[in-house]
Amino acid sequence: MRTGRKRLMKKRTIYKIGIALVTVLSLCNATMASGLNSQAADQAMAASWQDKLQPCLLEKMQTTDEKIPVWLWMEDIDYTQAEQTVYQRTGLREENLSVIYQPLSDELAADLANLAESEEVSSEVKAEFREYLKQTAPARQLESQRTDTYLQELRSVQKEMHREKNASIFRTLNISEDDLLLTETQAPVYIVNLTGAEIERLAKAPKVTAIYAYDTAAPAATNTLDTPIEAVKLQNTLGVTTLSRIRSDVGLTGKGVKLGVIDVGKVLASNEIDSSRITYVSPWQSYDDHHATNVARIAAGSYGVAPGAQIFSSYGQVIDGSNSQIDAVNNNLITALTNQCNQGVQVANYSVGVPRGNITDADTLYYSPFEIYVDYIVRSNRLTLVAAAGNNNGVIYQPALAYNVITVGSFNNWESQDQSLHQMYHNSSYDHGQGQKTEGCFKPDLVADQVAAGTSYAAPVVTGLVALLYELRPVLKTQPEAVKAILMASCHRKVRP
Repeated sequence: MRTGRKRLMKKRTIYKIGIALVTVLSLCNATMASGLNSQAADQAMAASWQDKLQPCLLEKMQTTDEKIPVWLWMEDIDYTQAEQTVYQRTGLREENLSVIYQPLSDELAADLANLAESEEVSSEVKAEFREYLKQTAPARQLESQRTDTYLQELRSVQKEMHREKNASIFRTLNISEDDLLLTETQAPVYIVNLTGAEIERLAKAPKVTAIYAYDTAAPAATNTLDTPIEAVKLQNTLGVTTLSRIRSDVGLTGKGVKLGVIDVGKVLASNEIDSSRITYVSPWQSYDDHHATNVARIAAGSYGVAPGAQIFSSYGQVIDGSNSQIDAVNNNLITALTNQCNQGVQVANYSVGVPRGNITDADTLYYSPFEIYVDYIVRSNRLTLVAAAGNNNGVIYQPALAYNVITVGSFNNWESQDQSLHQMYHNSSYDHGQGQKTEGCFKPDLVADQVAAGTSYAAPVVTGLVALLYELRPVLKTQPEAVKAILMASCHRKVRP
């Protein structure tokens, strides 16, 4: 998730005998060299500004005189400065968040691993782990407080810095306020309407780093279940999983973890989710929707994976094909991600998306500009985002091709512990990279039990699991890349087609 640059340096030795000659030649050719360098610079500039654009955007610029909605990426903030400001305000750095406490013994860890394979685990092992949780509770609580304070302050500082720097750069670009569609306070990007000539002018500006087409007609995913999942179905499906035994046998519940549900409609209170556990975060819709509620029940309901987590509900449906007007309301996922970060959400579930096959821009069939944005938000805000792969039997929905997103496909366990009966959901989307563009990474990252049809109800199983990890080791909240690695490394079997 991090990149580095290598610098190569050459040493040149100039012998004393040639100094005079070199100096004379340099002076004589100064004017000529200046002209050549200027010419080369102009050619380099012409090439470099085009490198900042998608090929499809260059094509659009040549085929239309109308304004084009684009992602305008600008120079980023100084993250070292942000971290230093956080340290000055809180006395905390990422490297000193951990609280030292007694680790699990190798023997207990091995016994717990057997819990994933069999129910035949002694009551002594379960009791020993519960005692471990009890003894480490004060240290884990302190680590959680330190981590939450650091994470929230870091996001706040970065937000302040983005707001100031974005606005400062934007003022120098001479763009009309009327063309500003969406401002962003968690990333160095605005969404604006620009003519082809304006795009070229801005691409040549040193503080503009990239310009990507913003698609205005991406249809919303239609994988909503109109009815509630029966409680007995939820209990039976999750009851045969290891997760159920972890909760009932060893006592992890995701207590204190802030878990986001970005979905259609709002999460409803019920006998499985008390209203005191739900916080509504803008944007949210007033209408009731069972899809969002089902997702929340699986992730954090009383029969779900992490019944101790706090739920933050936002409306995250992206714009549909009948409405090409872009603003902060229509582009709900962008706003929801920003606002959930502001609320301190540490892991979020996104079980809706955009089918790629209908997107008008061929360049977004793979790793899209929208996913570039999501990758940035996840990494810079240390947010673990879990997304459903989609039910398109092949093409992964947006934004699930993002590198930093945990993308989840689904299988059916048929409410049985007999793994030989488990079967991959026939419409679970995947991307094997054959016959397509190779940009991006293969997805999904893993598959999980579907509580009902579709990947929508497999993703929250993983989201709940992340909440359990955060309860057990709170410092992981700042390390979404480590969480993803842990989950993928923990996969121990394949599911038959």
